[in-house]
Amino acid sequence: TFNGILTKTGEGMLSLGGPARFIDGNAATPPALGINRLTVAEGELKVCSTNALDGVQTEFAEGTSLVLDAVPVADGMAERGVVGTGWATPFTAEGAITVKFEDPAGALASRPLKFSTAVCTVSAAAAGSLEFKFARVRGYRVSQRRRENGDGTLTVVADFEPKGMMMMLR
Repeated sequence: TFNGILTKTGEGMLSLGGPARFIDGNAATPPALGINRLTVAEGELKVCSTNALDGVQTEFAEGTSLVLDAVPVADGMAERGVVGTGWATPFTAEGAITVKFEDPAGALASRPLKFSTAVCTVSAAAAGSLEFKFARVRGYRVSQRRRENGDGTLTVVADFEPKGMMMMLR
C-alpha cells in the first residue's frame, strides 16, 4: 500500500506484483498526486504485473535498473508491459532508464528468431519524456519502438532479434 514515498535502497532487487493500492489498501481508492511515490535509489526494481505501478510516480536514480522478464508469463505483460497511465510523468530518471531482461525459466531458447515484448504503456503525453536503454541480452540485439494504441496511450516495445551468424540449410 502506497501512502507517501517508498525509497528502495541497497544493492538487491525489490519485486512488485499485483495491483498497486493506495492510502487505505482498498482497491477502489484512487491514487493521490505527490504522495504515491516510489524512488529507486539503489539496486533494481522488478515488476511482475502490469498494474503494480499504475498510479505510482516512480523515479529511478542513476545506476539503478528496471527488471522485466524477457518472455513474460504474467497476464498482459507481453502486450502492455508496466502500465503507468495515472500521471503525466509516471516514470522519471536522471537520463535514460536502464531496462534489464531476465530469462529465469530459460524461455528464450524456445522463442521464434524475432519476437517482441512490451516495456511499458503510458499516456501519449508522458511518452515524450521517457528514455530507455536496454542492457545486453546474450544472443540478441534488442531495439525499441513506440506503438500507438489508439486510445491516447502509447506502448514502448522491445524488439528482440538474434545476433551473430545464422545459417539456414534446406
